Amino acid sequence: ICILSFDLQLALPVPNLTVGPAFYLRKAWVYNLGIHDCGTGKGYMYMWSENTAKRGSDEISSILYKHFKENRGEAKKLIVFSDNCSGQNKNWSIMCLWQNLVKAEMFESVEHRYLIVGHTQLPSDRDFAIIEKYKRHYMKCAYVPQDWYKAVQQCKRTNPFKVVEITQTDILCFKDLQAQITKKSLTDEKEKLQFSKICCAKFQSSNPNEMLIKHCFNEEFKICNIGKRGQRKAILVNLHDLPQKYTKAVPLNPKKLDNLVQLLPYIPPIFMSFYNEIGAIPGAQRPAQSVAENEVEEIDIFSDISDTD
Repeated sequence: ICILSFDLQLALPVPNLTVGPAFYLRKAWVYNLGIHDCGTGKGYMYMWSENTAKRGSDEISSILYKHFKENRGEAKKLIVFSDNCSGQNKNWSIMCLWQNLVKAEMFESVEHRYLIVGHTQLPSDRDFAIIEKYKRHYMKCAYVPQDWYKAVQQCKRTNPFKVVEITQTDILCFKDLQAQITKKSLTDEKEKLQFSKICCAKFQSSNPNEMLIKHCFNEEFKICNIGKRGQRKAILVNLHDLPQKYTKAVPLNPKKLDNLVQLLPYIPPIFMSFYNEIGAIPGAQRPAQSVAENEVEEIDIFSDISDTD
């Protein structure tokens, strides 16, 4: 049995400066998805910058798939713990990933357990605490995302974290995979399927089209057949064939870029290539961004506060 927990760390700022003006200005973010192997005690940190990808369900599903490809081991059963964040952990992209893992016979069964809201202290959070302690005592400045990658590698001496830098080629679009299932609102017993209140979801290789769910940990599993009508056998989709989600850099909010321009005098010239890449250098061509995307980005800025929960 392989038991894992995963979670997103509070976003790390770039640049991370000690000067007074930096406290009031927006910064770019570095995201970190931590996966903790409860059997070996090994922590895996999958890190990427804000201009590489966002942090939605496709990103989380793609990184989990990458982790299982490279660190599968010989376990036959997989048990995963996470919090209840619907945009990242509790969604149909994740369910399709688990279904496809058992269809490919990578595991005989996959069980995803969601901790009770308000009681989501995970082993991953303990790993993040080590990073935050190192950041508080030893990190004076971080000018580019690579500074954070190096810090995470160095912050733990015994059994150090394995840091993997995520690129756009790693992020897949799970829309085609979701088209292979039926998103049910009722169980096979005609009971209401309250997806947001699911505390446990399980898939088995014996019948991958059956999603077994629990709304309460002390009840029996309820069956929900998510296969297409008339589909007797689950269709295996090779995840390698899924299209990439991103074909170009993710544009940053123009207001954030304007704030980064004000921080450029405090950043050594050797690191300017990163800020030129994201469009923060005066005179550099900025990626086009619609008004709607600007509004979403403004909301995303304040959503970082809730990650401390």
